[in-house]
Amino acid sequence: TYKEIPFAASPVLIIDQLKNKTAGPLQGQVTKETFHRPGRTLDFFKVNQAMHGLPYCIYYATEWFHDGKSYASMAILKHNLCTGTRTYWSKLDSYPGESFFLQPHKAAAAEDDGL
Repeated sequence: TYKEIPFAASPVLIIDQLKNKTAGPLQGQVTKETFHRPGRTLDFFKVNQAMHGLPYCIYYATEWFHDGKSYASMAILKHNLCTGTRTYWSKLDSYPGESFFLQPHKAAAAEDDGL
C-alpha cells in the first residue's frame, strides 16, 4: 500500500532497450535487454555528449531502491553495456539527482574520459 511503500516501483521507471541486431547470428532480429536490476529502478539516463547519435557503450543513470528495499536509497550508476560492468557511487544519507557527464578540455581518449 501507499503508506508502506509510498514510491513503489512504477512501470515508467522500468527501462528496457530494444536492440536491432545488424550482424551476427541474430542479424535482422530485435532483442530486448533490461537495464535495471530486480527490485531497483533507473531514470535520468546520460551518455557522453560526444557520443550522441553514435554507438556507445557507457551510460550513467540515477538508481532508486539501491539497497533493494528503500526508495530513498539512491546511487549514481555507470553501466558499460559492452562489458556488462556496473560501477556505483552512493553515500549514506545522500540523495543524488540527475547526473551529468563533464568532458575534459582536451580530446578525450576514451568514451568515459571525463567526470
